[in-house]
Amino acid sequence: MKRSLVVVVCGLLCFGCASTQNLPADVDTAIRASERSAVDNKSYESASLRPYFFEHVMSECASVSFSDKTPFVMVLALDATGHPLKVYRRPETEVTRCLEEQIAHATFPAPPTAPYFALFDTRFER
Repeated sequence: MKRSLVVVVCGLLCFGCASTQNLPADVDTAIRASERSAVDNKSYESASLRPYFFEHVMSECASVSFSDKTPFVMVLALDATGHPLKVYRRPETEVTRCLEEQIAHATFPAPPTAPYFALFDTRFER
């Protein structure tokens, strides 16, 4: 029984590896990919992706008081079913850590292409 459990666990760990293999290695490359994704998909971004992000992800972190109000850039890579493949961020802050935790549990509306890269460039009012 233990042997089959180990095989199943290894299979689950490696499943995610194949789907992220061809993703950008850094945030700057991910930003460029998000610019290409957004060009032909403005309606998906405005009608589906952004409303979902703000209602289901950002709202969870907005209720928490963070001392660090550093502006940040976050790029979210989604697969064809709307599941997050990878999150790119610069810099790492309390807010980006909170958002990343929420993103890990979210299923976004399915994008028109995959992988789909969505850019969130955020500044806080002081």
